[in-house]
Amino acid sequence: MAEEFFYKLESSDGKEVLFSETAIKQSKTLSDLLVTLGNTDEVIPMEIIKETPLKKVAAWCEHHKGEEIPTAEESNPRMVEVPEWDRDFLKMSNMELYDLICAANYLDIKRLLNYSCKIVSEMCTGKTAEELRQIFGIPTDEEDAANGLLPARD
Repeated sequence: MAEEFFYKLESSDGKEVLFSETAIKQSKTLSDLLVTLGNTDEVIPMEIIKETPLKKVAAWCEHHKGEEIPTAEESNPRMVEVPEWDRDFLKMSNMELYDLICAANYLDIKRLLNYSCKIVSEMCTGKTAEELRQIFGIPTDEEDAANGLLPARD
């Protein structure tokens, strides 16, 4: 059996992260790019993704390598069911989850984006506006005005 090829991606903070040829297919963006590049030993720059979320994306893709990419119907938030392994994987701080969602969106990894957004949606269910402000660190209009981000209200 042939050894699997690994691609080297470089995070925006200059760290290399390896993705197997099979796992990288979870990303439409990277799959499309590699159609042009082929198997390359060159480092592929990821200019807007830092090392930590890129490593998390790589770990997720390795776990799900070989799985089918979800269809549009399977991407409907009401129909998305997050498996237990993914629920455990997505237990992280809000900022880490936000960075992971941004990376999954940029790399067009549909299933990871579906699962992570479903987790955020579940976090929001039944919460008041004030609770959501606290969970996501959203300042009030008064706080924004005090920091000069909005004009003060009379």
